Amino acid sequence: MSISSTYNPTPDERRDLLNETALLVLARATSTDFNIRPVEIATVRRVLKEFTGQEVPEAEVRIAAKSKLFEEAPLERHLRDIARFLDMDAKLKIVDCLTEVIKSDERVSPREVNYINVVCDSMQLRISDVLKIFEDK
Repeated sequence: MSISSTYNPTPDERRDLLNETALLVLARATSTDFNIRPVEIATVRRVLKEFTGQEVPEAEVRIAAKSKLFEEAPLERHLRDIARFLDMDAKLKIVDCLTEVIKSDERVSPREVNYINVVCDSMQLRISDVLKIFEDK
């Protein structure tokens, strides 16, 4: 999915882009270590409900985790395209939710660390931006 440089989404479209992006990022995190655990799926569903207000069925999370979207358009390109429509708070909230999902199975693999780095880089976040997440905790 590539977004034209002239595209100017409405507030509702921005919300939809944010919700879709959060689902893709978080669902994909469950499969980065090749072992989708039930606790990860449950955490994705819970944090998405808290973040977006939407209840996402388990099946939808599993489908998004293995979506062909990643074969046709890499997540990195999708995030770069979407990043310009997300404010800093939205980007940081996605990363905060992502860390919660990754830690939910009580172990963090090198592949998961790499995935966080790719997500942050693709959304044009610096480490100094990401550290703001932990200021409030």
